[in-house]
Amino acid sequence: MQENIYIAKKGRIIRQSFFIWLFSALHITSNIFGIPPLLRHNQIWAIFLINLMLGIITIPSLIIFFRYYKHSINKKFVVTYNSLKFIDHKTGQTTELINSEINKIFLATTQTSNNLPWCFHEYFSFEDEKGNKIIVTSYIMDIVDFWLDSLSRKVSSNKLVRVEKTFPLFKIPTS
Repeated sequence: MQENIYIAKKGRIIRQSFFIWLFSALHITSNIFGIPPLLRHNQIWAIFLINLMLGIITIPSLIIFFRYYKHSINKKFVVTYNSLKFIDHKTGQTTELINSEINKIFLATTQTSNNLPWCFHEYFSFEDEKGNKIIVTSYIMDIVDFWLDSLSRKVSSNKLVRVEKTFPLFKIPTS
């Protein structure tokens, strides 16, 4: 049986999260170089305001990174002609969906005019008739890569629902 295996690669993770870490470094650097002069001029309000403004972007971007990273590392997405499998090597759990039973494909992307640090993060999920779900983050593969895979031909693109979000967060299913 032919199968294509996709895993999260370090280069892909670094490339997609570069702006998150660049913005986090900017936040730290602004504190290192900005706090002493502001303290000398007794401008505590400016320290608070700068950290509040930078924190509004830094904290959500770090949350998105760590959730994507946690959901992608030590995991494998396997595409075969008849099924899709998501294997978690840490827990040993395997979720398999038969292509003909998939009734919903959900794609969550960031808004196109979004210039936030997580602008390259997206995820897509497959859900079958029984309620089983596979979530694939952009650290593993993009939806474009999935459609270009020769073994994904049995998955109907008519079931695709696309949503643009400011914060592309997902809820990891408990079952």
